[in-house]
Amino acid sequence: DASTRQPIGGALISARQELALRSAHRELSAADDAWTAVADSLGRYRLEGVGGALEVRATAEGFADAEEAVKADSTTQDLALEPAGFIEGEVRPLTGAATVKDMRDDGRTVFVNANGTFRMMAAPGPHLLVGEDASGANGMVRVNVAAKETVRGVQLTLGRPGKIHGTAALGGVPATC
Repeated sequence: DASTRQPIGGALISARQELALRSAHRELSAADDAWTAVADSLGRYRLEGVGGALEVRATAEGFADAEEAVKADSTTQDLALEPAGFIEGEVRPLTGAATVKDMRDDGRTVFVNANGTFRMMAAPGPHLLVGEDASGANGMVRVNVAAKETVRGVQLTLGRPGKIHGTAALGGVPATC
């Protein structure tokens, strides 16, 4: 725990080869090397058989994920998880099913309840939330979250995409081609 320096037992630790080291001609697939471990009650973990440059991630309930780029020849890599906060809000007007996506935190997405409300876990810091409903109406709102804080009353207003049209002009006279 980054705030108390106490170990987080049960944290899931995962490692994958860094994407930059893979071929530019293919994406990550299930066949790529990945390693996982669960931290013991003292927060200790061990990943064996790893190689190359890795992205190591720790996840635990109630905490924002922590991720570090490391070389597999490192002997120790501590990961400090920050206590998460929450964002609670309402999406209006609501036309059918809707989602709210946090453009931070790997695009975490939650579904909006039938009454238009949502709740999502969020890492401390700034967030850009993007909402969209089944009709294609969308909207966004910026929210700041502190560790262990619940930001309530966030209003995400959806609107239909608009259009802009006009004429390009040179010196006040419409251009011709």
